[in-house]
Amino acid sequence: MLLAIDVGNTNIKLGVYDKNELKHSWRLSVKVVRTADEIGILFAGLFGSKSVDLKNFDGVIMSSVQPSLNYTIEHACEYYLGKRPIMVGVGIKTGLNIKYSNPQEVGADRIVNSVAAYKLYGGPCIVVDFGTATTFNVISPRGEFMGGCIAPGIITGLEALTNNTAKLPRVEIAKPDSIIAKSTVTGLQAGMVYGSTGMVKYILQKLKEERICRRQSHCHRRTQRGHTRRRRREDYRRGGQVFDAQRLETHLRYEYLANINCKYSALY
Repeated sequence: MLLAIDVGNTNIKLGVYDKNELKHSWRLSVKVVRTADEIGILFAGLFGSKSVDLKNFDGVIMSSVQPSLNYTIEHACEYYLGKRPIMVGVGIKTGLNIKYSNPQEVGADRIVNSVAAYKLYGGPCIVVDFGTATTFNVISPRGEFMGGCIAPGIITGLEALTNNTAKLPRVEIAKPDSIIAKSTVTGLQAGMVYGSTGMVKYILQKLKEERICRRQSHCHRRTQRGHTRRRRREDYRRGGQVFDAQRLETHLRYEYLANINCKYSALY
């Protein structure tokens, strides 16, 4: 069995693989003050509830965007599972060629999302991850991480709004009956749902347009130099957009594929 751990800004996700199949998965809240023993006790309780023996793991792999938790979780895995985790990072061979100005800046979460999307669906594709931040990652037909952009997450934007205003309340993320809201609560909901949907749709459109224009410009330059290479229009809808959350899937009206276990696939 393999234990896949994804440490995000808000949650720690655990997935147990056995014979190429995701058997069990859990989510824990991120608490930096937890000790290795506390995490080990959580492991024992969660795995025991599914009759998973702590000593039966063949390996552990982890991606993390929380450096302050890495040592604690590594120590918990070594002591309670008897395995030292493999840490996902730029130095590890994932098959993904990172075309970033400084590859060290690319977060492990974006790497595993991109690897999983390319492995599951091929390229070209755009990977969108709805988390504390909403990230957009562009993958080429050859499996190259071309870059992308980062925006505030839906909940992050709402919390920033309510924390910095005196009277705006925290509300549930839900689609109101009308965008012309008749109350503060539905007004916040309309702004969050329709605003986030509009942001995602516009960024996807611009990403696709820019990649297509770059490809056509590149082919034109090569033709001018005497090369007879057939032009190929890279339509990123072919690969699909992979959303690692389903908050907006009923509102986007876009060609995409939703996969909430995307990161587990890459870690496996």
